[in-house]
Amino acid sequence: MKTNLKDIKINKINIEDDSFSISYGRSREKLKNSILEIGLISLPILKKGKEYTVICGRQRLLVLKDLGYVNIKAMICSPINDLQAFLLNIHDNIYHRDLNEIEKSIILYKLCHNFNIEKNQLINQYLPLLNFSKNKKILEDYLNIFNLDDKIKFMIIAKKISLKNSLKLLFLSKIDQEKVLNLITALSLNSNKQREIISLLEEISKRNKKSISSIILDFNLQKILNNPLLNLEKKFEELRHLLTTLRYPRWSKDERLFKTLRKKLKLNPAIRLDCEPFFEKNEIKVEFKFKNPKELKDLAENLLDISSKKELQEIFYHLNK
Repeated sequence: MKTNLKDIKINKINIEDDSFSISYGRSREKLKNSILEIGLISLPILKKGKEYTVICGRQRLLVLKDLGYVNIKAMICSPINDLQAFLLNIHDNIYHRDLNEIEKSIILYKLCHNFNIEKNQLINQYLPLLNFSKNKKILEDYLNIFNLDDKIKFMIIAKKISLKNSLKLLFLSKIDQEKVLNLITALSLNSNKQREIISLLEEISKRNKKSISSIILDFNLQKILNNPLLNLEKKFEELRHLLTTLRYPRWSKDERLFKTLRKKLKLNPAIRLDCEPFFEKNEIKVEFKFKNPKELKDLAENLLDISSKKELQEIFYHLNK
């Protein structure tokens, strides 16, 4: 393969052809300001056929065209086939900058579907090139990321949704995706909270045969989201409680019963008595605080007193059902 420097009219280049492009989510305005200030540092690389096709520097050429350039200098590669051109662009980008997650997905998707590279080769040769371990699940995830909606892709780049959680949205309808994304954004949910809420919504949707968007638009849920007296953390806690109630209606009934029986025990305010989340274990947890031996003795007597109460026996009866 040889390269030659050449002056070319910009209208002779098919800039719309993005066959070899991998750029995604990059600020063209930032690049424009750089070119205006110091000029073009790296020349575009083109492939000559019936017309010139961009191998490297498509974003630069789009900016130059917007700035009114008529003629540009470029490097012409020949002979070079399409796969060689694409690999040249990959290596050029890896050398100059860090790739975002969407650009990595574009590389793997194009290698697989545009250039028919076998998956074993993608795993063994190209995943390590992108700083991944040789793992089939990683490859499948990044191939699927390519098919996500652009709004989700931009949220991935902005680190507002994790890759793993974004893939949960892949098979949802567009309106369900939109409502989930709006919910994540409105509550500024971290990765763990995203996973928890998305899983609950999916399970409720499957159990009740309702769309996720209709669940999110429910009056009681919207009442939580629009309550100006709640901060984001409190809104999340109440939302999780509501969704858990919808997902586990029996748990909701058991929780109400537990709280009623606990109240009847007339515990010392310094004693906290709780069950495991969702009553997963037939155990009760007791916590208490005291400042001196006398307070400890009073608490111990209170605990001893409730041990024989029928309300406590009823709690354990329901825990062991």
